[in-house]
Amino acid sequence: MNYVEIALLLLIDNVLYVRFAFVTAEDLCKSFAGDTLFTIQAPTGTQLELPPPDTSVIISFIVCL
Repeated sequence: MNYVEIALLLLIDNVLYVRFAFVTAEDLCKSFAGDTLFTIQAPTGTQLELPPPDTSVIISFIVCL
């Protein structure tokens, strides 16, 4: 994990700071270079559904809501 990943996790895990959490698209792209990254801004209560992964391909992903 790099510095930005750790900082983001600390922000979203602390209820006092989550409303101030803000990063730019440029920050994210630099920090996760070479990875596929999706960001979604949605209202509270939105559900995210992911299809089951293809078992013939080894992938990993992290979902932070």
